[in-house]
Amino acid sequence: MNKKPLSNNDSVELIESVNKEKPILKQQNELKNSAFEACPVWVGCHCLDYDEAWYDDTDEETFRPWNGKVPSDEEQWMFLVKTDFILADGTTLRGFMSPPEHGNQFDISNQHPIIITENGELIMIWYGSLPENYFKKDTELTYSLLNKKHKEIFPIHCTILREMIDGQNTGLILGFERNEK
Repeated sequence: MNKKPLSNNDSVELIESVNKEKPILKQQNELKNSAFEACPVWVGCHCLDYDEAWYDDTDEETFRPWNGKVPSDEEQWMFLVKTDFILADGTTLRGFMSPPEHGNQFDISNQHPIIITENGELIMIWYGSLPENYFKKDTELTYSLLNKKHKEIFPIHCTILREMIDGQNTGLILGFERNEK
């Protein structure tokens, strides 16, 4: 069988067809409100898409728009879902968090809520095992970014759109939290 070599035009078409199949990939810290307006559910693709040609472009912090059914029954994958956060003073901000697994209650250490400011800054609420000095410095920065005091921010009522998940869609955040050692 005689194969004809690819011309420059064929190469361009091949590259374009591969790129059309590659979804938008974003690191978690690159996700902004506009991403959640375009697609309210994002999925971690490092454990899900290992058989895709573009897999080598991902790591544990890479997400893509979820194109499956909503709510998803795929509890083994990491989802980030558009969330509304109502601060104690009534201010509403958007952001995202992982939904509670079916049947489980809201738990800040599992949901990892992130608020996105109007300027696109990400505000962590759960700090896990990060060092105390980082926790203090970052929470002080948050008060400055929001131009609010603790009592104006907390408690925060957070709500994931009901149609996005199958389970509890609300939670109450009493303050910044981290694992105490």
